[in-house]
Amino acid sequence: FIRKPRHIIAACAKRLQLYFMKLMFQENNSALPALHWQSIRSADECANNDCSAEFITRGERRLHCYRCGKIYCRRCMILTSDGFERICITCSELTHQNNPL
Repeated sequence: FIRKPRHIIAACAKRLQLYFMKLMFQENNSALPALHWQSIRSADECANNDCSAEFITRGERRLHCYRCGKIYCRRCMILTSDGFERICITCSELTHQNNPL
């Protein structure tokens, strides 16, 4: 069994993360799930700075964006064109900038 130095492992992990980030914006507009998801319990308000709606009651839905992993309210989330993924408005705009029609 050969042990690799930590700096090599860290460099490989960083390259792998960059690879997955590039895959997130493929031409077919599909995406991988976010690598780090915000805890639902830690979300007191919508992550959209233009909205910042407070989550006052437990009944209010806190929704994860499948691309960035942050928590948003219903108004700031959309379904992708294939209907399989919920993504935030910001990630949707980034996708359209990277893949213009």
